[in-house]
Amino acid sequence: LGFAFMISTFVAKAASATTVGFAIFIIGFLTQLVTTFGFPYSNTYEAYYRTIWSFFPPNVFAQALNILGKATATPEDKGISWNQRKTCQSFETDCIITVDDIYIWLISTFFLWFILAIYFDNIIPNVNGVRKSVFYFLTPSYWTGKGGKMREGGLCSCFGSNRPADDASPTDEDVLTEENLVKEQAAGNEVDPGVAVQIRGLRKTYPGSFNMGCCKCRTTKPFHSVKGLWVNLEKDQLFCLLGPNGAGKTTTISCLTGITPITGGDALIYGHSVRSTAGMSNIRRMIGVCPQFDILWDALTAKEHMELFASIKGLPSSTIKSVAEQSLAQVKLSQAANVRAGSYSGGMKRRLSVAIALIGDPKLVFLDEPVETCQIFISSLVTHKMPHVNLTIYILHRQLAWIQ
Repeated sequence: LGFAFMISTFVAKAASATTVGFAIFIIGFLTQLVTTFGFPYSNTYEAYYRTIWSFFPPNVFAQALNILGKATATPEDKGISWNQRKTCQSFETDCIITVDDIYIWLISTFFLWFILAIYFDNIIPNVNGVRKSVFYFLTPSYWTGKGGKMREGGLCSCFGSNRPADDASPTDEDVLTEENLVKEQAAGNEVDPGVAVQIRGLRKTYPGSFNMGCCKCRTTKPFHSVKGLWVNLEKDQLFCLLGPNGAGKTTTISCLTGITPITGGDALIYGHSVRSTAGMSNIRRMIGVCPQFDILWDALTAKEHMELFASIKGLPSSTIKSVAEQSLAQVKLSQAANVRAGSYSGGMKRRLSVAIALIGDPKLVFLDEPVETCQIFISSLVTHKMPHVNLTIYILHRQLAWIQ
């Protein structure tokens, strides 16, 4: 099991998992077959062969089956009792490893592979390039959960290095004033207590690529999705970021929530840096996100979705049911609470995503292009709930009329 967890950290796609799993099955079958014929658990082979061979769990398991098979070869054989696990059996002419040794090997290698699985899962970049430092486990913040007030560079992209794009110079006077204010605060390492999010020159650049074909080479230039964003988002306010498709709105949210590593700059969310591993862990405890595209399970009902995310948020088990019912009532999904999400319309799915983002009373909510069916609910939220629960809402949209 531990070995399977370790292998899974290197496999990102389901199709690849099938191929890798079948390949490991074939390799395991062959090594077990070799083990059955006596390699390397006999005096003929050096000890280091057995040590290396035993790190692959199917090998020692095959040897255990081999010993047990010999112990029960005839009806008169009594097998191996628990008290006899540490001793060599009478039928073994070449006893190198006992059943007890095999137990020790299996348990030890389980913890070894499982620990390596946790380590690789943290340092190997995911599909978006997010990973932790190679020595993340040596930082006190990883064990205590404290810190993250300053940039550590814990979240980084390890694919290529691009020359930073020049910050786009704003032409609007208000935008320029806001940028200069944030730059002054950043230069003095100041954080306004009334600011929920301070974005300091945020940049995101996707590296170019080089593809070589049989007749020609194709090169794509780096794409600068976000070019130096400087802005303060005040607490208990509704902030709307308006822009056309491809303007970098969703990329900005992805950077602020840790989904995508940033190329340059920084952002502080309630004083925690998005470039810090501990900071991002603290940030995720206080935010809610409604992504541009719904991430729902068709087989689960709306109520099951709410209870699942309430558990992930760490809500007390005694309140999960009531919170789920209340949240669904707010988005007018009470009558469809026990209906599977796969049969929902697009608007109903969107309302469920908004309800999930708001569960657990987050301090900051990101809404990426909520549809018209959520407009009445969000308007009510801004009017009645925000003044009482210290909630900051960050909305992205491409239509000015919807924002107004």
